[in-house]
Amino acid sequence: SLYDPAWVFLPLGLALGWILTSNNNEPAPRGLLLLGLLVIWAIRYNVENFWSGWIHGIDKEDWRYVDLAKKFGEGSVLYWIAGSLYGFHLVPTILVFAALSPAQTVWSLGQTTMTTPPLNWLDSIGVLTALLAILIQGIADRQLRLFREQQYKNVVSEKKRQQIDLNTISSSKSVLRDGLWAYSRHPNYFGEALFWVGIFLTAKAGQSKENHWYTGLYGCCQMLVFFRASCILMDQRNLKHREGYDEVMQEVSALVPWFLKKKQQSVDLKSK
Repeated sequence: SLYDPAWVFLPLGLALGWILTSNNNEPAPRGLLLLGLLVIWAIRYNVENFWSGWIHGIDKEDWRYVDLAKKFGEGSVLYWIAGSLYGFHLVPTILVFAALSPAQTVWSLGQTTMTTPPLNWLDSIGVLTALLAILIQGIADRQLRLFREQQYKNVVSEKKRQQIDLNTISSSKSVLRDGLWAYSRHPNYFGEALFWVGIFLTAKAGQSKENHWYTGLYGCCQMLVFFRASCILMDQRNLKHREGYDEVMQEVSALVPWFLKKKQQSVDLKSK
């Protein structure tokens, strides 16, 4: 999907655009903090989830597009307008813009001490939240990749990993039940949603006291709803392709990591 890299670079483009068009030539420390968080988030994403399209072009189609084509009719106007354009491109773009919009005033105002509050405790909470989210995403993605490589019996080098789709090359029905995946069915989605909460809190710290506490909260709330809905789509797919996944859904939290009714090790559910 072309939107995979766009999801990461779009926020950076918006941030740089707001900074470069600011009337104040000196960026605020809070603005640099927010930009730094976006850079770390983007680097982490590209290191662990390198988009093979940069090298090999688009040689595989995302399963979501395939499923949508079956539902709306491949090549139909409904598919291209309602599904692809609106559902897979326009909506995520609006979500990213809404989640990043609280930081717009921080970057646009720059170092304006008369209107910009100094760094405070809320900045610390926001930055730590965003960094924790990046760490959760990194750990979850790495655990999933290593699990797939082990299950699929592929010794994958850095170069070769870019050419292999670990989602489709094996008929294994195993489900990861270790690490973060023992407490959330989609910890990577949780980390992504939590990151935007951290961005909101850091940006909120730079708003004047006249603004209500909930100003700009809609963006990260929409992200939470979006990734919760994504969990539903992934669960429906896993129910079709992962034997015993209904048991996983009964035992493991969908998004927010939580304690289990009973803890199990990673097992090949097909052999049960």
